[in-house]
Amino acid sequence: MGRIVHEIERQIPRNEADRLRLATPRDLTAWQAFHLGSSLLYRRGIANIERAQSYFQHAVAIDPDFARAHAGLSHTYWWLLLQRTLHDPGDAPQLMRQSAEAAIDADPDDPSANLAMGKALSLSKQREQSPEWLERAVDLSPSYAMGHTQIAAFHAFAGPYEDAMKHGEIALSLSQRAPMRYYSLSGWNFSVRFLLPKAVPKRALH
Repeated sequence: MGRIVHEIERQIPRNEADRLRLATPRDLTAWQAFHLGSSLLYRRGIANIERAQSYFQHAVAIDPDFARAHAGLSHTYWWLLLQRTLHDPGDAPQLMRQSAEAAIDADPDDPSANLAMGKALSLSKQREQSPEWLERAVDLSPSYAMGHTQIAAFHAFAGPYEDAMKHGEIALSLSQRAPMRYYSLSGWNFSVRFLLPKAVPKRALH
């Protein structure tokens, strides 16, 4: 059931974006702009991330209380940090945090808002607070593959490594075609091959 729910959630933005692709940007509603931004968020290349960012900005300008659009905007800063500015982040971490906070203010029970806050905190001085928000995202939506993926990635580097394996496996079971599938596999493999053997006695692995 969880995989079916996730697949429906994954297909809706894609189908909506395909329908709207030829629309004039100024005529887009907040919901339509959000779907177009979501369709670009996990495509390769900085240009796609920047286009996604412009759509999310358009959405929140129309509807300042659109939690998922604020969360999407926060995610774009995450990707730009990874792809372009990690060595010189500038104000991207602050903008990422601000957008995540705006998402939580708009709807504290939205899973994507909680995910955005968890990701933003993972790059801040309050890093230890990140897992609480990430876990809340999947508590609100147990079939949220992206949430499980991010939890796996966090614990792959910070431990406990068993949690990285657990949530990586859940993410992969929910969707074999998720945009972040590579990171679930990477976090899972990193924990199993390099970190878990150092943290657990060899006899416990057999």
